[in-house]
Amino acid sequence: SGGNNACLSDDDCLYGLCVNATCAIPAKTCSSASAEEICSGHGSCTFKDLLSRPLAADKTCLVTDVSCAATCDCDTGYAGTTCSYTTEALLKRSTLRGTLCNGIASIQNATDESASGLASLSSSLLSTYSPSEVIDDEADAACASVLSSITATAGKGYLADASISVVESLVSLVSSFMDSSLNATADRSSMVESSLTNVVSGLADSLPDGSNPVTIVSDNVRLLVVRDFIGDLATKSIGAPLTEEESSYGALGSSMQFDGDVDLSACDSDGSGYVKFAAA
Repeated sequence: SGGNNACLSDDDCLYGLCVNATCAIPAKTCSSASAEEICSGHGSCTFKDLLSRPLAADKTCLVTDVSCAATCDCDTGYAGTTCSYTTEALLKRSTLRGTLCNGIASIQNATDESASGLASLSSSLLSTYSPSEVIDDEADAACASVLSSITATAGKGYLADASISVVESLVSLVSSFMDSSLNATADRSSMVESSLTNVVSGLADSLPDGSNPVTIVSDNVRLLVVRDFIGDLATKSIGAPLTEEESSYGALGSSMQFDGDVDLSACDSDGSGYVKFAAA
């Protein structure tokens, strides 16, 4: 049972919480390196909205609420998503990750562009970059430069010979860069937007006419790419896909539908009768 149903124990409830003989929906909890301590014992757990703004003091972020999250606010001298690192230790990890990103850039510069190279480079960067651990400008710039170069390659047509897992890696990469606390400048935001545009363009160009739509969902990016017959597109409702959490908890997504009288011929850039369209 979910919330407001009678119960005798936590096991009787869908979300594992029985309070005063009634099933309740628990609040989200913060990550911690220690199960016995909140935020590893070096911070406090705060509920925030999707723009990282604290919720009002009387508001609780329930596990069924997809519009908020529980995040650690670390004590002075500690950092990271779980507050488990000292600031000094995390800065060393950031420097190391920046060095690794520079190494990926060197490999890319010495390698011809190809689908296999794109797969290898995207996988390497995905395992190297961590928005919670790349905290200094120099390391961030090194990793961001690699992202920009890799996604530029993706936009040149090399996704046509790549597997869907490569596209998923690229989308996850762009998504992770959106999580960075260093993502506040106009230049940085523009780089992230251009990187996503390159991935979407490369994917749309790689789809055969009339192929099934491609949907990819990550923490910060929900992507739908179609290559549909122009006459069919005008009758369909199109929207970015929901995350698994949103689907589970009944969140309402947004969608659009073209007016039946709208002329979509301008979208048929190559005269094939098919349209490339993306929603993100």
